[in-house]
Amino acid sequence: MTRNPTNGHLLVAEDDPITAQLLQKHLGAAGYQIIMSTNGRDAMDTLGTREIDLCLLNMHLPQMEDLALTQAIRKSDRVIPIVFLSARTTPESKLRGFRFGCDDYVAKPFNIKELLWRIQVILQRIHQQVVQADPELLRLGKFLFQPVERTLSWDQQSHRLSAKEANLLQLFCDARGDAVPRDRILENVWGRSDYFTSKSLDVYLTRLRKLLRADESLVLQNIHGFGYKLIQR
Repeated sequence: MTRNPTNGHLLVAEDDPITAQLLQKHLGAAGYQIIMSTNGRDAMDTLGTREIDLCLLNMHLPQMEDLALTQAIRKSDRVIPIVFLSARTTPESKLRGFRFGCDDYVAKPFNIKELLWRIQVILQRIHQQVVQADPELLRLGKFLFQPVERTLSWDQQSHRLSAKEANLLQLFCDARGDAVPRDRILENVWGRSDYFTSKSLDVYLTRLRKLLRADESLVLQNIHGFGYKLIQR
């Protein structure tokens, strides 16, 4: 389940320092957790290592060609909301933004109250979509795994998984003990296979292994040169 729409994690990619300061101040005051980036490369790296609920992007950022960041985001995550901020207000510019995959387009200069409202509406819509989905309960050794709620429960304890942790665990559960190729994991969870996503996968596998230590019968096994499989001994 997505975080409460009033305290979600927002990636704000804005290279203008005055606009960036304004956004950080007001979005933070509204209860959001803000991760700031000033260029496209830094924003993409952040998305590979942090759980983000919504991206608020300057439509034209340094260190990435025109709208290249949006294309890269959509390849790795088809559903994360993207809101564009742009000084270009022509209908052609707006249509181009929507064609590239944005969920909303806000022209500069913008009214901060209107922007906050637009963000809240998008996050609430996604929150409701997830809440209304039918939860599925999976038993995994001593664990109970709820993919929709993204919770892993055991021994009267409960841990909230990140979206990528839950997606990884779901992939291993679906494999039913068979090995899952590394490239397939990257394509399914990150949407692409490259150096950066490969490093990110290693981080998330380490996190899952730490969680699964609560049941010594479960092993997330490395199949050298191929991939991984989750087995119960």
